[in-house]
Amino acid sequence: MQDEELSPHVDEIMEAVGDKVSREQVFEELKKYLTVFRLNLPTAKRTIVKKLGGMSENFPASNQRKLEAIGPGEMSVSFVGKVLSVNDKEIESQGARKRIVYGMIGDETAVVPYTAWEIADLKIEKGWVVSVRNAYTTEYQGRVQLNFGTRTGIKRDEATEIRVESIPSAPAKPAKIGDINENSGRVEVTGRILSIEKKLVGGEKGAREIFTGMIADETGRIRFTVWGDARLKEGDVVKINSAFAKAWKGIPQISFDEKADITRIKGAFPSAKELSVAKGVEISELVGGNGAADVTVSGVILQIKEGSGLVFRCPECKRVLQKGTCRIHGKVEGTADLRIKAVVDDGTGALSVVMNRGITEELLEMSIDECIEKAREVMDYDVVKDLLDERLIAKPIEIAGNVTVDEYGPMMIAQSAHGTDIKVKEKAEKLLLELEESE
Repeated sequence: MQDEELSPHVDEIMEAVGDKVSREQVFEELKKYLTVFRLNLPTAKRTIVKKLGGMSENFPASNQRKLEAIGPGEMSVSFVGKVLSVNDKEIESQGARKRIVYGMIGDETAVVPYTAWEIADLKIEKGWVVSVRNAYTTEYQGRVQLNFGTRTGIKRDEATEIRVESIPSAPAKPAKIGDINENSGRVEVTGRILSIEKKLVGGEKGAREIFTGMIADETGRIRFTVWGDARLKEGDVVKINSAFAKAWKGIPQISFDEKADITRIKGAFPSAKELSVAKGVEISELVGGNGAADVTVSGVILQIKEGSGLVFRCPECKRVLQKGTCRIHGKVEGTADLRIKAVVDDGTGALSVVMNRGITEELLEMSIDECIEKAREVMDYDVVKDLLDERLIAKPIEIAGNVTVDEYGPMMIAQSAHGTDIKVKEKAEKLLLELEESE
């Protein structure tokens, strides 16, 4: 590149760094980064601005692009767009809670979702036209996602007008509740409200009212969240025209706001009692798939895992203590609890199950006080784990609860459990025999 061709780029760098250095020094720096270090021009310019203490948000936008031209996996993109929505939420990152801002931003060519991961100095409002530099992109469900990180500069642009007033969305697809998963997008759902409760959630603008509950049709049940008061009541049969499907640890959920198109349905529809019966599934349906809410599995207990039996929890955070120590609060006086961590097999697959104190007392036929007394008699808290092994291994069982799925496979948090019929027992004995023969 000839010296005269570099001149406008030197001007841009000078505008960003001010009078901190001379024009000649910037010129020589730019030539060095291009010819010696072999950097491309945009990278060389950004590097010099950063090195000389310039402000990235003031750096001119010579490499700005239209949103439709931006693809996934790009590490540095710049553009001008109109902010169509601004939302905030709290997430867990590296073991700590932090707040992020997310929403939609658009120009005349496209509308794209964004997430701002560092919000301490973030200045952005709905309706603003902003100049963005050094964003990076990822992909989710085949769609480009913009990300604003520590290197991103965002500046309001009051001189530019962008005509994009609304967020385009795909039409809602009619869906049975049992078929909904995290990839379903916007769905039209018809079901009966089985439960609903009001909650208050915090935010930067103060507490906000939401409603959560369970809605069901003949194919299944799903948890919902309404942002605001849509005046839903337990027992209502409703058609929700545009709910958004998502998932938590694989368990499908839907959400919508108080302004959603909701129609009350008259006529025949299964009763709440009929819809409250948990759906029976085989474990093979859960392995490698999505999570599930309120399902029933019948199988046999093959293993009682370590960490089952009598445990002691931190009175502050409820974590299980290790040798009387909480990893957050240190040495504390623990609170006694009972639990079972088991592996259940139904012949089609295996499922990890966690059962709480109430279920453990019922299956063990001992109260927590009796378990503590038994442990004190023999001076060994592990005696309760031994009792669980003795009484529950190979026991046929029917359990109901929510199933989450991660890299370790499916796991159920049990809501109820009880012994089941002889057919499962025969199946269990056959399965145990096969396992013994294979060893």
